[in-house]
Amino acid sequence: MRKGTELILSDERITEAYDIGKQRHLCARKNGVYDNQQSGSSWYLVDGEGVCGEMAFAQMVNAPDSEWERIRKVYTLSSENGTDLGDCLYKGLNVDVKTTKYNSGHLIITTSKLHNLADAYALMTGFNGHYIFRGAISKQRIKGEMSKFSLHDNGSIWIHQDHLKSLVAE
Repeated sequence: MRKGTELILSDERITEAYDIGKQRHLCARKNGVYDNQQSGSSWYLVDGEGVCGEMAFAQMVNAPDSEWERIRKVYTLSSENGTDLGDCLYKGLNVDVKTTKYNSGHLIITTSKLHNLADAYALMTGFNGHYIFRGAISKQRIKGEMSKFSLHDNGSIWIHQDHLKSLVAE
């Protein structure tokens, strides 16, 4: 999977993703998980597009049914207590998929995410069913090269797309 790979989701997948995003949001708030989304956009849009990005990634890597079920499962995860595995297993690595509508967007993760069980992070850009894979980076590499990334006062790490790599095909 090369950086720049384009993916299109069906209308059915988009509708399903937005429904899952809504269920996840409501479940998290019900269970006292703080909403640290900072964009100012609608939570419905942010959470729905997040799931769309996860589905686009799963589609790209031809994920097995078990990974699609993992995306569809609604429960409270926490990066703070280490229960967040990420979104999709790829070649034995748990990948946490991040999505932004901005073509030149950064991979943004909170420093607390570095304590979860995900092994790598992937960035998808796009909106409403049309996405581009911008690359991935391992958690190990983030920790080892922290000085190369922008650290923000709110505890987030901004990783430019130049630091992201293509996924190696088998």
